[in-house]
Amino acid sequence: MYRTYRLFIDYEKEEYWLNQMAAKGYNLINYFLGLYTFDIEQPGKYIYRIELLDSLPFASSSIRYITFLKEMGIEHISSHFRWVYFRKLATEGPFDIYSDIDSRILHYSRIVKLYGIVGLSNLVISISNFSLWLSEASTLNLKLAPLNLLASFILIFGANSCIKKIRRLKKERQLRE
Repeated sequence: MYRTYRLFIDYEKEEYWLNQMAAKGYNLINYFLGLYTFDIEQPGKYIYRIELLDSLPFASSSIRYITFLKEMGIEHISSHFRWVYFRKLATEGPFDIYSDIDSRILHYSRIVKLYGIVGLSNLVISISNFSLWLSEASTLNLKLAPLNLLASFILIFGANSCIKKIRRLKKERQLRE
């Protein structure tokens, strides 16, 4: 068993990293708050995909979706809030969750919405912490404000990256029509 800690904002980079790890024989068995746990097995055994669901994994619609994927030979490895980690045996062929442009646009739109809401919330909390520090001179508020501000910029940057991908996919869709 091997454990490592990493943080990603771009799920595609995370997915790429997971598949690179799998190619070396490190197969993901659990994920929680940036801590990845791997079993060391046969290199290249699995292909991994990550998805942001519409609802939390224990919602009935998510359970139906995960069950549907299981029936197709896709294993649900781990969940973290609405993010879910799937894998499929590489011997069973390619593994793409989003095979068409519209489904990729919809997925990126969900990510933009999530990152936007959480990013703007952190921005508001940061401003609130700065104002509380000015009025009460609390050092805790002064310490938390930059962290919230940093989180908001990272998330807004992530949302902007997805917005660019959506625009590129819409242009590609127009060219195909």
